[in-house]
Amino acid sequence: MKHKLFLIGILSRDINILLLDEPLTALDSDAQQVAIEVINKFASEGNMIIFTSHIESIQKSISTKFLRIKNNKLSEEYI
Repeated sequence: MKHKLFLIGILSRDINILLLDEPLTALDSDAQQVAIEVINKFASEGNMIIFTSHIESIQKSISTKFLRIKNNKLSEEYI
């Protein structure tokens, strides 16, 4: 519940860049879907979101571009 309230509180502010570390961790599947929709809406309004995730399907569902670190090398991929 604290995680949900944190996301709501942050996204209610007048900001243009959002940095999130594993934003969907500890959320059930329904709450994850809502969070993804809110994050996508925030991004569609011209804002930037930088986030970390170990779940590739989530990375691809809410990203237009992502950076991957593998074997200490950084690669850039576009969706």
